Amino acid sequence: MRRRPQGEILWCPNDKNVEKRAGWSFPPVVEAKMRDICGAGSVVHLFGGRATFGTRLDVDIATDPHVIGDAWLPPFAMASFDTVIVDPPYFTMDREMLGQLAAAAAYVARFQVLWLHQLWAPSQFGLRLQYYWMIRVGDNHYVRVLQQFLRTSRVVTPLKHFTRGPAMKYNRWLAGEMPLPFPKWPSQTEPIAQTDIAERSA
Repeated sequence: MRRRPQGEILWCPNDKNVEKRAGWSFPPVVEAKMRDICGAGSVVHLFGGRATFGTRLDVDIATDPHVIGDAWLPPFAMASFDTVIVDPPYFTMDREMLGQLAAAAAYVARFQVLWLHQLWAPSQFGLRLQYYWMIRVGDNHYVRVLQQFLRTSRVVTPLKHFTRGPAMKYNRWLAGEMPLPFPKWPSQTEPIAQTDIAERSA
């Protein structure tokens, strides 16, 4: 019989200042919980947005990320970060697309992966569900779930071909047929000074 994971409810009070918040951000209660789970280890957000801690990866240059890149194909080596946080936009996602993100996160994670979404993620690709929090975000909001997955000893390698979702646009690059479809930032004609990179990562 499979072990039933332990969990609890995380209650977020109604946010009276939600309209005053600048752009996207985690509810304060959720951010505090994630910071506590991550501890002092290294953290990367695969959908960086405007997260206030850790390294932010994002394909949207308007978010001013530390690293420009796509969560479906993160430009990091195996086990680069202690914790990988996956908080994808709330679009329709099927099993294959969820699995593609799980594989990418498992490859980059050294210790654990945190999944925040409306969709419940199963244990897969070297990730074993350890704990979960059902999140009441506020009145008239969808319920979300924060799941903590621990990395197992299973070796996970980057996917070589995508069959569904946004990552399919990388198939031709993976096959060596065309360059990556990324925008120029800040310029491909002017080298970025190493001091600028250091300042952006601080």
